[in-house]
Amino acid sequence: MEIFARQIGIAEIGTEGQKRLANSRVLVIGAGGLGAPVITYLAGAGVGTIYIADGDTVALSNLNRQFVHTTNDIGRNKATSAAEKASVVNGVSRIISLTRFLSGPSLHEYVEKVDCVVSCVDSYDVRREVGRACLRIGTPLVEAGVKDLYGWILCVDREHACLECAGLRDIVHLERPAVLGALVGMVGSAQALECIKILLGSANANFGKLINFDGRLMEVESVSVEIDPACKAHNS
Repeated sequence: MEIFARQIGIAEIGTEGQKRLANSRVLVIGAGGLGAPVITYLAGAGVGTIYIADGDTVALSNLNRQFVHTTNDIGRNKATSAAEKASVVNGVSRIISLTRFLSGPSLHEYVEKVDCVVSCVDSYDVRREVGRACLRIGTPLVEAGVKDLYGWILCVDREHACLECAGLRDIVHLERPAVLGALVGMVGSAQALECIKILLGSANANFGKLINFDGRLMEVESVSVEIDPACKAHNS
């Protein structure tokens, strides 16, 4: 327990909260820029089981922001590389790499296994499928996205708005958007924080609030989003 002593001292966590984290299971989809801080800080917090799903391989252009990978990992599967790094963070968390892209039945299988899903992808098609799977099964989801010096976060469950409620329907996916590593790290760290609050059952988890971060001005804006009665994700 010495590893977690500094966070056990937080009133919202304590010994019981730490036990709750140790018994929790999280699926992190994407072991890239957002996934790097998410995976690292969930392991650092002592989350018991972390599934990391990614079918991509490490490329040189990833290294400005994906700090769980190094030049020695070029060409290796991202889930494998990230799991190796996370497994030595505390020696307690069980890190399981899924070296493929989850879709269809395999996605549903793992969404059903866990207490929270953290989406760290840049494909809107994947976001849409993951979001609908989480709503259908009832597993809380922490979404995020980044571009340039801007980022956003949204926590989703059946009782609160999702990205499709917020207008994500026919957005065109951007290939290789410009992004700064430090900005990605801040947004990914915030995703990890929201996930931890959800696992702890905190009333302060930001469901239904689109949190926008402007890295140029260092300003944060929180916008409440209502469920769209016509939302296909909520009605699927």
